[in-house]
Amino acid sequence: MTDLERQILGQVQSSIAKAINSELVGYNKPLNKLAEKVVNDNFDEVYEIMNKAFKTVVRTEAFEATILEEFERKVAKMLVGQMSGHVEKAVNRVKQDPRLKAKMILAIEDIIESDGEKEALAES
Repeated sequence: MTDLERQILGQVQSSIAKAINSELVGYNKPLNKLAEKVVNDNFDEVYEIMNKAFKTVVRTEAFEATILEEFERKVAKMLVGQMSGHVEKAVNRVKQDPRLKAKMILAIEDIIESDGEKEALAES
């Protein structure tokens, strides 16, 4: 068999495979209908298996820990999201009030000074 004959044969096989696939698989095609019928005919058995598997998973400590962890993360995220608006308002208030701004600068300087004194004491 020559290369050309192999290429033609390969193309014919590929085209036949595509044609069969397009006729059997896809919206409203025979294989979908067959699969749906098989699932429907075995619905009760599949339901029992899935229900048992679900109950087994839900009752594990790992599942409970995961649910608690995700719930904790979600609650924390919501709280932080709500707080960010309040923090932003407070920062804007400080920016607009020169007296508050001066007090904040003094407080920061005090913290820096006391931290520097602690470091000096630790070094000696």
